[in-house]
Order: sequence, then C-alpha cells, then structure tokens
Amino acid sequence: MAFWLVKWLLFRLMFQSGVVKLQSDCPTWWGLTALNWHYESQCIPAPLAWYAHQLPEWFQKLSVVATYVIEIALPFLFFLPIRSLRIWGFFSQILLQVLIIMTGNYTFFNLLTMTLCLSLIDDRFLFEYTPSFVGKYFQLPKVTYEKRSIFRRLSVFLLKTAVTTTLIYWIVKYFNIRFAADSSQILSDIAFSKEEFKSAVTKLTRFSIYMGILSHLVHLVRYLGDAAADDRKLKTLIRTFFAAIFATVAGWIFCISLVPFTQIDRSVQNDIWPVVKEWNNVVDSYELVHSYGLFRSMTGVGGRPEIIIEGTNDFRNGPWKEYNFKYKPGNLKTPLPVVAPHQPRLDWQMWFAALGSYQHNPWFIHLIYKLLEGEKDVLDLVGENPFPDKPPIYIRSRLYTYHYTTLSKQTTGIIDGVLRSRRIGSWWNRDSPKEYTPPLSVNDESLINYIKSLGWHKQKLKKEKPNGKLYLFLKAVRKLLKNLDPTFFMFQIILFSLIFKYFYHL
Repeated sequence: MAFWLVKWLLFRLMFQSGVVKLQSDCPTWWGLTALNWHYESQCIPAPLAWYAHQLPEWFQKLSVVATYVIEIALPFLFFLPIRSLRIWGFFSQILLQVLIIMTGNYTFFNLLTMTLCLSLIDDRFLFEYTPSFVGKYFQLPKVTYEKRSIFRRLSVFLLKTAVTTTLIYWIVKYFNIRFAADSSQILSDIAFSKEEFKSAVTKLTRFSIYMGILSHLVHLVRYLGDAAADDRKLKTLIRTFFAAIFATVAGWIFCISLVPFTQIDRSVQNDIWPVVKEWNNVVDSYELVHSYGLFRSMTGVGGRPEIIIEGTNDFRNGPWKEYNFKYKPGNLKTPLPVVAPHQPRLDWQMWFAALGSYQHNPWFIHLIYKLLEGEKDVLDLVGENPFPDKPPIYIRSRLYTYHYTTLSKQTTGIIDGVLRSRRIGSWWNRDSPKEYTPPLSVNDESLINYIKSLGWHKQKLKKEKPNGKLYLFLKAVRKLLKNLDPTFFMFQIILFSLIFKYFYHL
C-alpha cells in the first residue's frame, strides 16, 4: 500500500505541474514559447542549456507540447491495468527528468522524481531491462513468465492500440500539429481556449479522484488477500490485523491528499467531504501532503536578471571590481557549470534576489555587510575574491540583463553548431545595468542601523579555543574538502559505496 501511495504522489506531482502552467495565464506557456526563455533563465544553467537555447523555434514549441503531454496526459497511464502502458508512462517520465538534468542544475529534485518513478515498474522490468552483470551484482531475483492466452494477448493489443491512437489524435487536434513541407518543420499551436481548458481540468480532476479510489480499492483487496494467505491461523490473524491498520492509514492519507490536490480546481475541492477537509486541517502543520506546481510562470522573459556585486577603494575614480560567484552567471566568459546533485544555496538565493528588490531580500544586505567586514566564512561561499589582501571600502550591486550568445544563422546542423560554438569566446552578453543597492561602506550608519533592526549586528563573541582529536579531525576534513568540487566529491562517495558493496559480497 505504501508503494501505491508513492505512485499517487508521482501522479499528483506531474499532473499538477502540467496544469498550473496553463492556469497561470503566462503568455509564454500559452504561446508555446516558454523554452525560448527557460534555458537561459534557470537558476544555474548547465552547459547543454546553451546549446538547447540555439534550437529552432518550431522545435522549442514542439518540446513544450511534449512537456504538456508527459505531465498532463501520460500520468493517467500509471493506473491502467496494462503493464506495457505503465512502462511507457515510466519511460516518458524518466526521459523528461533526464533532459532536465542535462540542461539544468536542479540539485537532487530530478533524482527524487526518478525515484518516485520506481513505483511504476516491477521485478520483471528489472530482469528484462537490466544487464546480466548488473542483475548479478545487485542480486536481482529471476522472474518466471506467465503464459497468457491468445484472447488475453489480443485484448491487451487492442486496448494498447486504442489508447495510443486516441492519445495521438488528441495531441494532433488540440495542439494543431502539422507539417510544413516548404520549410520541413513540424508546426504546433494551442487549438483550445482557456474556458475549454478550465472545463477539461474540472473533468480530469474528478476523473483522477475516481481513478485513484478504484485503483486504491483494487490494491487494498490484493494487499489484504496476500496478508491472509497463510495456512497457520494465528499468523494469518496477526498479519491481517496489521495489514488492516496499514491499509487504513494509507486510505486516510489518500483522503487528505485530495484537499491540496484539488487546489487546481476549486469547484471539485468544494465537493470534498467536510470531514476530510477537517482531517487535513488538523494535520496540516505536519506537512504530510502538499499541492505542487513547478514552473508556474516563466521568469526571465526578455532576458535573465542577474545581480553583480562590485567593490572599490576609491568611490570617485574606481575601478570597481566584480565578485564572481562559483556557479551563478557573472563573468561572461566563464563556462556554465555542472553542479547537481549539489545545491549551492547562496548562488540559488542570488537568482531569487534578482527577481525582486533588496527590500524583499534583507539577507542580501547582510551579505554585503559581511563582505565589507571580510568575513572568511562568507568569502568561502563566493568564488573569486578581487580583494585578497583586505576588504574594499565600498561595495555596490548592479542589476544586469543577461542573454546567451547565439550561433551564426549560417549554422547548417548540430555538428556545425558544435564546431562553431568552440570559436565563441563568451557564453553570455549583458546590457541594461541599473542600481540594485547603492555604494555602502562598513561604517555606513544607515547600513548598521538596518542590520541592527534585523538583529544581525551583535557584539563578536569571544572565540572559543576547542581542542581534542575530534576537533582536529573535523578541521582537517574541512580544510581538505573546502577546495574540492562538491559534485565530483558526491560522485566519489557513490562510487566508493558501490565498490565497497561489491567486495563486501565477494
């Protein structure tokens, strides 16, 4: 039953993430142009994002259509009784997550989503699609195949054909898919209105609830049946008792999950039993269930806003030197990094700060204050320090609009594009600088008062002088790891774990 709840969680995550894109009324999602801006406006773009940004617009629009299909339509395959269609749903979700990993540094989120996708497969899948040496290494069980009658095989084939044909028909119809022979392009546009979409969401939300109830009941019967399948009466009684408890908890979690799930349609949410809403309100603080909605509105339309922090010792004559962070865009010639599954939180927060003002991000003023003080722990989070000897007297920050550099229009294909990209000196262009924060100094009265108002300006405590073997060990480890690439370090740990597991089983 727990594994079924994982499948239900995956369905809610994907379905809601697809629906909210169109519910937001964002013109880029409705115009299928979201990917024209997505690759350069991500928190920390990956190297392949630059190349993906160069793809023609017709392909970008078709990719948005594929995103809608994978997130809104295909999750309904998760609960079908036809195994091959569930496997198809699994591969579609894995494909989407892999493409996101390749073009964006979304830390461990995509890995977690792929883990949820394991609820769609079974032992037979692992046996069929896993190389023999991997199966032997992980000691995967061998699977016996059930011999099916001709009637059953024919029925499954007809149902698969019907589902596939219907899906293709809807995609072509509602996204106006057509081939332009003169330009050899596959064109697409949204062919439904906002009112039609709203009506469809209501129907699909209701249907998904009924589908979830039916699927849950089927799994419940199987679960209780397996628990009672024992010749010894006492053991059967005990197993059935605990199975009933687990099934009750699973059913209760399913019920309360309907409240955040139906936030995408208030008319459906209003029909949920009041007692279920009350249950959800009682346990809401425990964060058991949530609503989801990734990339609701596309940011960075017209260019990526980026904060650049600069320091100087001469307010009037400069020069102003830039603080370049380890991962976020700054230096126009710095290659895009591969960071995931590591999450550099300061670089991420700088992306959010650029979308608003420093008044809504008071931590940013505290960051400037610490840079003015030359705080070593803060400087370790920043990349290149342009003032290695002592901190600058003044620091300011400016907001730029960043754009990817582009390939020549004479590029003839993928290979030609890769070759031409090697001759491009910069990954970014930037323009439209404007003030984000004014020049500040460490003794600036307004800065000190602001820091005090937030409770961050405190008398420096007398530094402790810890000692002992544990302290010395941790200090040595910190010194060793400080300059290591975090992503490389994490993969080293994973590789070491696999090697250890291999020799442990020998």
